Amino acid sequence: MNKISKFLEEASFIKTLITLSIVLTILSYIFIYGIFSNAIELKFFELRTLYISIASGILFGFIFSYTFLEAKKNDRFWRYSEVVYGLISKAETKEELKKVYENEFVELKKMSLGGAHNYELRRLYTIMNTKVDYLK
Repeated sequence: MNKISKFLEEASFIKTLITLSIVLTILSYIFIYGIFSNAIELKFFELRTLYISIASGILFGFIFSYTFLEAKKNDRFWRYSEVVYGLISKAETKEELKKVYENEFVELKKMSLGGAHNYELRRLYTIMNTKVDYLK
């Protein structure tokens, strides 16, 4: 399980898409064939099952790969948010805080996906504004 988790964290979107599509195609073929093989005695049943399995494998592979991609972006945002918070805490002058705002905070804004990220951005911005009032 650890190897699978590590692969999903480090693999690119395309590599994840291809791997998940293959795995899901195989699983859906087994599932569809297992359910309908006794009920239907058609000549081209296995070929149709293969086509349906490939289509569903690619579709669900794309959905899951995109979900993993968004999870990676989310994780990257929260890790970088901790770095920015550390830099804000360490800033001792207004110039240092201004550099943090112009460089790291703007980069963090670009990484934001909305929702809880917006609240984190507001929190950090409020901390910076409050700290500016008390610095030299």
